[in-house]
Amino acid sequence: MVSVRLEQIRAQLIRNTGNVDYQEWAESKHINFLRDTDKVMEAFYFYCHQAGPVLCSFYADSPEAISERLDKLLQTLKDRPLIVNVDVQKGPDMPQLITWSHLKRFITRIMYQPLLMFPIFARILADLEAGDGRSFYDTVLAQDPDTSFCSIEVLPPTLPRLEEANGEVYPAVACADGLPNNDTLEDLVDILDHYKAISSTAGESFADFRLACIGREVRPKWRFNGPFGGATSHPILYIANTADNVTPMVSARNNSALFPGSVVLTQNSYGVSVPN
Repeated sequence: MVSVRLEQIRAQLIRNTGNVDYQEWAESKHINFLRDTDKVMEAFYFYCHQAGPVLCSFYADSPEAISERLDKLLQTLKDRPLIVNVDVQKGPDMPQLITWSHLKRFITRIMYQPLLMFPIFARILADLEAGDGRSFYDTVLAQDPDTSFCSIEVLPPTLPRLEEANGEVYPAVACADGLPNNDTLEDLVDILDHYKAISSTAGESFADFRLACIGREVRPKWRFNGPFGGATSHPILYIANTADNVTPMVSARNNSALFPGSVVLTQNSYGVSVPN
């Protein structure tokens, strides 16, 4: 059984950082963040093949074959979502579906901590392929408070609901930092196609980066509009990974170009794993 919980992963992520492209973030463009995403997934295919069937549960004869195996699994879940039946002791309290969307979003999560998550990810993929959704449920769905909206668990109305985070955290920050967003449906279709062209692995999963801010009228009382860059009293050191899933090398280089004398230190690693 998979024992690692997403709370542990999230706690680790709090201690990690990366380089957001200043200009893109302020202008709500959100394009460059996907530039290196597929490199992380390619690392899974490569190292799973290198590790062999004993150490990687989703092994195949080549990295390309592993990629094809995952594509086939995703298509299977799209056509026939997997059901996790009720388990009185371990949950769920109501049957749960594991869908294509669930797996796509999980893939985006594991890329934040690939060294930790790749072995677990491989085991879960093998289980799903065999028609067993228990490990996926234990690792992902059981930790998601919004999964079972018909849950029999009742929270007394006199008690506040305490959460680590919720869906309002990202728009509260990003939408306030960026420009007002009035994308139309046609705009979103074009943006989604652009995202998928940059990253076949996670492009669709990150479409909500733009979607979350549409029609949001709450604006900050103070907002820095730029310009970004200029001379600093001490040179800035930017640290970036060679394969970062959401804060890629190009963002660090774009930021560094704005500040004369700054440099970029490259770390040969995968995922968001640069310590503060």
